[in-house]
Amino acid sequence: MNGRSNLINDANYSLAFGEDITVSNPYNAIFYNVEHRGKVGICEETPHSTLHDHGSFAVNVSIVVTAAYTATDTDMVILCNTFGGNISINLPSVTTCEGRIYIIKKISSDANNVTIDPFGTETIDDLFTYTLSAYNERIQIVATSIGWKIIN
Repeated sequence: MNGRSNLINDANYSLAFGEDITVSNPYNAIFYNVEHRGKVGICEETPHSTLHDHGSFAVNVSIVVTAAYTATDTDMVILCNTFGGNISINLPSVTTCEGRIYIIKKISSDANNVTIDPFGTETIDDLFTYTLSAYNERIQIVATSIGWKIIN
């Protein structure tokens, strides 16, 4: 490690933060480098974006079967099986999660629907609810200061 830095290290992984950081095995490290103005690199010593991952990443996938579900801060992908009946997916208030992205998909080929219901009077692209009715239909939405917006 070079420069003014701090390093938390064990036999397999490193967490480095400071200036002018170099570690012996960057493929098992998370970097917060002051030199790069608040950018975080995962296995990347010179991140060029706010979060730069030099590899794959995983997200939480929730499978909902025949019941109403409230999206949480640990969800990203919500797969909906409606064979047992219609499903309502309730969204949190955008005031508590601005920037959060959800992908919601209907994975069953029946005639039942998935209704996505924003909090209170909030909307999805100016709609009070949004319905998925076709097999494999999906929506990707992001919470903004002016409501949920469709981004797919």
